[in-house]
Amino acid sequence: MIKIPTVGLIETPTILALCSYHSMVCYGQKSAHPALMRIALNIVRSTSMNKAKRPTRFGNIDALVKSGGDITIGRVGPVPCAATAADESQSLAMLVRRPRESLDALMDRLDQAIGKAWDEEEYIDEING
Repeated sequence: MIKIPTVGLIETPTILALCSYHSMVCYGQKSAHPALMRIALNIVRSTSMNKAKRPTRFGNIDALVKSGGDITIGRVGPVPCAATAADESQSLAMLVRRPRESLDALMDRLDQAIGKAWDEEEYIDEING
């Protein structure tokens, strides 16, 4: 018998999302509704990680990557250095590295932009204007 942790369970007729610190599994349809995915990601970020395991920095980046999203740092077209973040369905943030900005500071801005996209549905795009 498989034991399923019940850290955070969201159930509707078409989707069952099991959220834990290590994984997020969605059953019942090919892709979950973005609002349900945001709820599931918030569960992963807030309730399933105890304080001892919670990363002190880049918590939003960590949650995004663990849920199947990705970040990219490097050249984007004519932009010599950019940082982008996307989940499985959309771009969350596209930032241009500022003159004399450290990579650490760029990563901090990206982490904050991901949080803003999830919490306030405000998507930052510095590359396309």
